[in-house]
Amino acid sequence: MSVAVGAPLWTNGHFSRVAAQDDLGIEALGAALLRELIPGVVQTSISAGYYAYYPFLLDEFERQNPDETRRSEFQQFYRRQEAAFAVACSMHTHRGNLRGINGINAATQAADESYASGTVDLARLAEPGRYMKTPLGGYGLFYRPALEDIGLTRLGSGNKFIDRATELGRAAAEGFRAEIEETDYWSEWAEADSVPVQVLQDLAETVCPCGVPGRRDHEPVLDALFSFRGETERWHTLRRYRVQSFGMLLEFHAQRPDHVSGLGEWRRALLSGRIGGDKWQTKFPKHRDAWRAYQHRETLVAALTTVFTNLLFTLEELGIAGLRNIQEELVARFEWKSLPCERNDHFATLLERTAQHQARPEELIDLAEEAMETAAPATIGRSLAVAIRLLASLSSQPTGDDEFHELLARGGHQRLSPTHMAAWFQERSSSSVESVVAELAGALFHRHLQVATAKLSVTDHRDPFCVAEEEDAGYRVIRDDEPFWTGARFATLNHLLWTVGALDDPDGDGRPTELGHSLLAEVAADG
Repeated sequence: MSVAVGAPLWTNGHFSRVAAQDDLGIEALGAALLRELIPGVVQTSISAGYYAYYPFLLDEFERQNPDETRRSEFQQFYRRQEAAFAVACSMHTHRGNLRGINGINAATQAADESYASGTVDLARLAEPGRYMKTPLGGYGLFYRPALEDIGLTRLGSGNKFIDRATELGRAAAEGFRAEIEETDYWSEWAEADSVPVQVLQDLAETVCPCGVPGRRDHEPVLDALFSFRGETERWHTLRRYRVQSFGMLLEFHAQRPDHVSGLGEWRRALLSGRIGGDKWQTKFPKHRDAWRAYQHRETLVAALTTVFTNLLFTLEELGIAGLRNIQEELVARFEWKSLPCERNDHFATLLERTAQHQARPEELIDLAEEAMETAAPATIGRSLAVAIRLLASLSSQPTGDDEFHELLARGGHQRLSPTHMAAWFQERSSSSVESVVAELAGALFHRHLQVATAKLSVTDHRDPFCVAEEEDAGYRVIRDDEPFWTGARFATLNHLLWTVGALDDPDGDGRPTELGHSLLAEVAADG
């Protein structure tokens, strides 16, 4: 069977929503860097309560079935218990804005349907494909790598054997067990097919993740997240990176003025080393430099994906066009007044006139926000011009030590690292700005085809292409994409620290609590 590049094999027109799909093959590296910087915390592991609940389920199943090792046998027990937990939490009036309950959509529907009868059919809800499609629900989808990174669990071999709680995980499990064993649910209803609504409501009052601070599983969770343990060098390193990332966020919230808050200000602080104009007084300078390299890369990703998004907008308006036509149309729409140079100037002129942004790195975030906000069919020219200005600014490499520049070079030309892209633009410094813009658009277009072709699979029938080729007539758009910019785990870290009681607000506007200040002092002293 032959494959025509750009021609969808199975699902032509299947995608109608606008969604980032890593169509340039450069976003996964940022996620990998975040896993290094915050081991044990992924984008969806936002509740401290699950760091005790999931080890409890693993440990409890092992207690009840000491000789059982097959994951298939654990699955039924697990799904029934997680379904009960999700329904109970969906009925609970939370402390603050609790988010991230796994299986919450189906659980809420089941809860709503239960009020007439007064009971919830948990056996039915836990059936495969109902409250969550994956066999091990939220644990399998979200928390499994996080709990292993943090040292709470030991992964089973392959896909056949059960994961086990470690000694640290069993300590967290014991704290949770001490709470749940006092509930009517656990003593009378834990294996029942249907459970009274009131029993589940009472269960939530005891075990909902919003109530962790002060519970008997609170200290074990704090220990898992923060405390030093005499383990291997790998675990020591993972723990150090994690707690210093927590410490940096606590510093940010402790030092920021009242008018400074939110993800944008976190990004500005990471790039500039200043919070609201004042120097960031950090106890973790080396770790903050690693975060600065990460944010530098993600700002580059925002610029490159903005260019690609505008390329797709242009092709969509043209209908069917060849690459040269797309390039010419992009250049024709370019808002040249937004650049501090003329279209026929050497690109070196633009590099020279934008280098000043590296002296005020927070301006790089301003440019990224504007480029992404104006990425729309009516404002292609403006968005594209701002993105090119940002790319030129980023090509003036920031100062830093060898480790900082190693992080900037991570990924090389395969993942379009900041170091590679800076060299790419420098190599074209004698070309006109107009020609560099056209060449970059063409390079990103071909890169997408290369990345999408590599994703073709006989088992995964999703169409990986944004464009399709029309029998030598040109290309047309079959799926749009959006500019991509990660949240640098800002929302995740805020929510996680709130659920553990270290911040007084889960949504990014909080301040460190007394516990938060105490944890920060301990992490800073630990060095």
